Amino acid sequence: FLILIAAIQVPFSSAETSIVTDRNHPVQAPAHVRLILLDESERLEAKLSEGLPANQQQAISIMQQRLKSSDAQRLQRDLALAQQNLLDAWSMGVTKVPA
Repeated sequence: FLILIAAIQVPFSSAETSIVTDRNHPVQAPAHVRLILLDESERLEAKLSEGLPANQQQAISIMQQRLKSSDAQRLQRDLALAQQNLLDAWSMGVTKVPA
């Protein structure tokens, strides 16, 4: 009976499978596998700043307007996730593809 209680108190851990790659090395990952693209944050940052003028004041004004749109808010969420994925890949020891 005491062994059962101790076993119940031990939290269950779930293993996660991740594939770390970049857009130059595409893979088809099954739905249950986490796909980490090392270059995704760069792609999203470029998309967010796409078409900005060289004039800094104009660029700031346009960017402030863009950041209010629902597309930009989704893009910011995607960027935050891409940056978290990049940190997770680094914590696994992956810094480049192929590793």
